[in-house]
Amino acid sequence: MAIDKNSVSLSVLVVMLKRCLYKVSGYGKATETLEMLWQNKYEFDIVVIAMVGINMDDLGLLKIVDFELDLSVIVVSANDDERFMTNAILYEAKDFPKKPICVLVLQNIW
Repeated sequence: MAIDKNSVSLSVLVVMLKRCLYKVSGYGKATETLEMLWQNKYEFDIVVIAMVGINMDDLGLLKIVDFELDLSVIVVSANDDERFMTNAILYEAKDFPKKPICVLVLQNIW
């Protein structure tokens, strides 16, 4: 599953993940995503979250997906603030690649 409020970035991320032969669902709103995850938790192995611009507290979403749904999370962000990255890792993000992300990175996330 991929989450990014920016529809262009989301489309690019979904296409890139599909090229890597992942089965992908893309969502622009965190609230829609959580609803889908709660209903279909066992259909997803990993969640890729673009942390800039989602309509929910970024780390709150990460916490819910990781701790409550027990799914692995990859955080993708253009934000290179050290405090932000540290918090994402503390909230159990499995990886923190920087935007723009390349196909080689995506091929190795799972």
